[in-house]
Amino acid sequence: MKKLLLLVFALSLLPKGYAQDLLVTAKGDTVRCKILAKTDQQIFISVLQPDGTKISSYVSKDTIRTITPGYFVTESSPEKVTPLLTAPPMNQREKTKRSPHGVRFALSGGYSHRLGKLASGLNSNYKTGFVIGGDLAGFFNEYIGLGGFVNYRQYNNGSVSSVVAGPKILSRFYNRTQNSAFILGVGLGYVSYQESVSSIKATGGTFGTTLEIGYEIGLSKGVALMINACLTAGSLGKITVNGKTSDLDKRGSLSSLSLAVGLVFGR
Repeated sequence: MKKLLLLVFALSLLPKGYAQDLLVTAKGDTVRCKILAKTDQQIFISVLQPDGTKISSYVSKDTIRTITPGYFVTESSPEKVTPLLTAPPMNQREKTKRSPHGVRFALSGGYSHRLGKLASGLNSNYKTGFVIGGDLAGFFNEYIGLGGFVNYRQYNNGSVSSVVAGPKILSRFYNRTQNSAFILGVGLGYVSYQESVSSIKATGGTFGTTLEIGYEIGLSKGVALMINACLTAGSLGKITVNGKTSDLDKRGSLSSLSLAVGLVFGR
């Protein structure tokens, strides 16, 4: 009842010529109206129609992103509308919300599956394990960044492990609200290999490449939840067993596919 009385009172005070306000919704739409009253949850507005009539309504506050009071002034008809101030275009305002430069730091962990044919005598657990990764990158602009990464993979209850580390180039594509983003990454680095079975210890290394795709869901302006898939490619030609190095008859696969979740800081 109080809200209704407040609305009726505000309507009674409206003159024929009045300033109009500009509302921008969370979806990026604009509403040209006159704000009549506000409550904790709602905004009561009057919208001027082309025929000169006014329609009163209300909107929820949580659906409105920005309010610019007195953005337009209406004189005698809806066609005579003059902006009182100059606002940048919508797409420009969205881009200024977040600096195109900055440092991005990510930590993640998840499931890793080794790709390639297994040597005889090894069980299926040799192919499955976990991955822990981290990367740090600086962005030159909104889309391109350069940095470094390190991923640790472990299989077969800890008897087999591998570390991948090197430089990485990233491409980032924000959505319209710049709250979430697709991330594409390509890395080139050194892939180490270590296996310990009973008294046998084998080590090796090679150069490999990584290709990743991820999606960041913004939790706040500086923190996001990341879902990431990463393909690592590499093969081992030499191996050192108990201090003795020898060539492999067939190159061993160090390739893997990893699925991980993590947190991104400093977006």
